[in-house]
Amino acid sequence: LLKAANFNAVRACQFVCFPEIRELFDRMGILSEQDQGSGRPPLNVEQLPHTGTMLARACYNNPGVVLLSFGNETHFDPTNVIRAVLAVDPDTGSVRVLSPPPGGPNLLVAPAGIVMSEIGMVYVVDESTNQLVGIDPSNGSQFVVQASGGGPLPVGSEPFGLALRDSESAVELWVSARGSAEIRAIIGLIGFG
Repeated sequence: LLKAANFNAVRACQFVCFPEIRELFDRMGILSEQDQGSGRPPLNVEQLPHTGTMLARACYNNPGVVLLSFGNETHFDPTNVIRAVLAVDPDTGSVRVLSPPPGGPNLLVAPAGIVMSEIGMVYVVDESTNQLVGIDPSNGSQFVVQASGGGPLPVGSEPFGLALRDSESAVELWVSARGSAEIRAIIGLIGFG
């Protein structure tokens, strides 16, 4: 139902989705925010680094989880929680930034919409540059998505929304733009190797 209604993200308010639900979101290209809650007093600030670490570990292998929330509707210094969460790489303990890769170009100025295809390709529409940027999940490299006749794929002016539907031969994208009517673009998977 979410995909049929062109939703591409879910906010889990005051709870964390079951692993099976997060995996389903990943397979469907639905982004999600996972929330550990704790918005009501009494807030145990000393416990937040530990619970934040547990949340990050639980969601580590879910590429569709794009936002972790630690104690919404509260006021506290989040520095210790953020440090604890950023240390959660089970292999090296270091933080890995997916995109752009170190030394690679950053084509995103004002990202306004994001979707992920079933094969893990990430697409971001940029409101400032009026471009559709692809992000290769294997190495984080960014590229401007090209139209079949060459040149950047037209996305209208001031794009702000993006929806996606995978088919066997193509990725079907809908771009909503403030300065133009909704644009539907079909991008063949062959061009992405």
